[in-house]
Amino acid sequence: SKPIVQSICDHEVGTHLLRMMNDEHQVWHGFRDRYRLLNPWTTEEGFATVNTYMTLPSKLMYPQALRYWAVCRGAQTGFVELFNELLTHVSDAKRHGMQFSTPTCRFP
Repeated sequence: SKPIVQSICDHEVGTHLLRMMNDEHQVWHGFRDRYRLLNPWTTEEGFATVNTYMTLPSKLMYPQALRYWAVCRGAQTGFVELFNELLTHVSDAKRHGMQFSTPTCRFP
């Protein structure tokens, strides 16, 4: 649909491409180490995610927030504990793409 295509353009062109083009005109271009600049992708991807939702009808970012939390929490805990914690935040696991089978679960 048009809003989805626009949101992809907002994400890729409106964030990544413009940052890259702007970076080419900065004094640090090609010398990030000399200026002790970190890789811009960490914060840039956050901005890109926000830009994705600029033109979408739904502005709810709950799924992205949950994914971010899961990655951070997953670095501190094991899969089973993380999975059980995730279930406390997701009311209908099947609706969110989690399919259960015995004795394991799988994500499509």
